[in-house]
Amino acid sequence: NRSQLLYRRDAMPKGVRKKRKIPAVGTTFERNFKGTVYTLAVAEEDGTIKYAIGDEMFNSPTAAAQSLVKYKYEVNGWVFWGMKNY
Repeated sequence: NRSQLLYRRDAMPKGVRKKRKIPAVGTTFERNFKGTVYTLAVAEEDGTIKYAIGDEMFNSPTAAAQSLVKYKYEVNGWVFWGMKNY
């Protein structure tokens, strides 16, 4: 019904981020990018969830993905790493 569609569209105003579940510490995600397989590991540093590629730590999956791609503004890290269940 149309009124329900309008309600759902208005439920999350533009610019508001979706509340995501955070993967458990130790969870890993792999991505083959330009012929190289990269592994993103969920870690904890000083009580804060971080995302690591090797020894390099990032604040978000998007920041980790941006470190690998040329056009940084076009990357959604949750999609890049295949984190669709989170």
